Amino acid sequence: MALALKLLKSELPGKLIKNTVGTRNLASRGSEGGFNVLGFLGRAARLLTSGLSLLFGIGAFTLTSLWGLFTSTVQYIWQFNWNTTDPSIDAQMKNLWDSFGGLLGGLAGNAVGWLSCGILPGAVIFSFNAPMGAYVLKEVGEEAMEEFIGNLQVVVQSGLRSAVQAGILWLYKNVRRWLKQPGNKFGLALFGGDAEKLAKWGEQNSQPWSFAQAFENKIESIDNQFVQNFVEEFFDEAFDACVEAGYVVAGSIESYLATQRMVQEQALGKARTVEIQPDRTVENERLVLSGPEQLLKPALVQTLTQYQLLENRDVGAIVGAPLVEAVKGAAMARKLLVTFYSVKTPPWKARDGKELIRATYSIPDVKRSISWEQVKLACGGLNGYLWGRFRATAQLSNGRQMQVYGGSETDAEDRLKALLALSEATLQTLTIAEEKKEGRRASNTRLYKESIRVYPAFFTVINQAKLLNPKAQTPGARGLVRGDVVRNQARILLWPEHEPPDVAETLTELFKDTV
Repeated sequence: MALALKLLKSELPGKLIKNTVGTRNLASRGSEGGFNVLGFLGRAARLLTSGLSLLFGIGAFTLTSLWGLFTSTVQYIWQFNWNTTDPSIDAQMKNLWDSFGGLLGGLAGNAVGWLSCGILPGAVIFSFNAPMGAYVLKEVGEEAMEEFIGNLQVVVQSGLRSAVQAGILWLYKNVRRWLKQPGNKFGLALFGGDAEKLAKWGEQNSQPWSFAQAFENKIESIDNQFVQNFVEEFFDEAFDACVEAGYVVAGSIESYLATQRMVQEQALGKARTVEIQPDRTVENERLVLSGPEQLLKPALVQTLTQYQLLENRDVGAIVGAPLVEAVKGAAMARKLLVTFYSVKTPPWKARDGKELIRATYSIPDVKRSISWEQVKLACGGLNGYLWGRFRATAQLSNGRQMQVYGGSETDAEDRLKALLALSEATLQTLTIAEEKKEGRRASNTRLYKESIRVYPAFFTVINQAKLLNPKAQTPGARGLVRGDVVRNQARILLWPEHEPPDVAETLTELFKDTV
């Protein structure tokens, strides 16, 4: 697997970041500067999942240990003194916490001992004799990790058992305090309406009472000695056999799953999670793949190959126009679509709980002489422009129109005129309207355009012409033929700070005659 990853890193343009990562962040919407409840819950769930995955991974949680936790909790409740006093409960909780401190101290001391007397000497040896140091670190590391994981399993399992018992004590103490409040109907119903017994519940010198003691008294009340011995041994052996059978079932399931996992690993390799950065220049765009090694290797190559095939190609570009333009406008040969986003760099998705804004404008009859710098400048450069609720609509000399949104009348007008400078058409009329926050826009925030800065992401040039004789189009002709129309088109990135390579050649090729 390591060799395959090195080959992928050296042969493909994408960058492999790491071979084991956690789950990715979930995009969630929230008000700017406010507390994002969904985001907080998502992060908490991911933290809990990661912690449980780690504990299951080191064997701290297994079916056998969970069954042991269940049976020990049942026995604790069965033998619990329900008439114990509050000071006694506090003392028990303190004892549980104090005993857990000893377990943590043992774990930390064991780790420090292996580190100071094993790992550090191995590192010193490595600095003088690399082969010997590597061998020492390997041997010491394996022993240290094995012992540390064993101690960690004991600490986690004992800590969880103590936490469950402390939780039962704390819950019982507070529920009993609530039931004993004057006039509590549930407390009175529990003691058959006897308020005096309710008041003495859990007080000093109260008679101990537990399920185990009550059951034992019930058995001892049987007059027939034969029946008494039979019932006592029956329940004791039934419980012991049930516990033992549970351990056998849990161990059998674990053994079966381990065998199946071993067979799968032998055939397909271990399960891995890989994070890929397809484009080294885009730090935030990363892909996460998970699966067995043998299936993951071809998936990595296929993913990066597909990324290369789709990169800078506008798969979803649609050529169309409003009905009024289709009636008034002449056949449009050249068109430029420029797209803005409210984030500066890919990936184009919501970040930090803010809604992603996308704005796309169409410039008809674009000039053949345009350059990447001219388009970038017309879009506002690296800083983009302020987008919002003001809509500037221009009627053009070619019978078509352009619309641009801005955060103010000046922003909308200036951006429309800057983009119109890329077209051969001239301005005939200009209308600027404001979308008021009334009616549906007042109740539905998605319909109202808050002022926000958007940045140029990419532009698409479309050059098309109608064929006079579609049958004369030869198989080797340039462009994309659809019916009786041949089209040249390409998408060019605008978000980089500097002009991408081969843009000038691409524009020259695009603006060649299509027929």
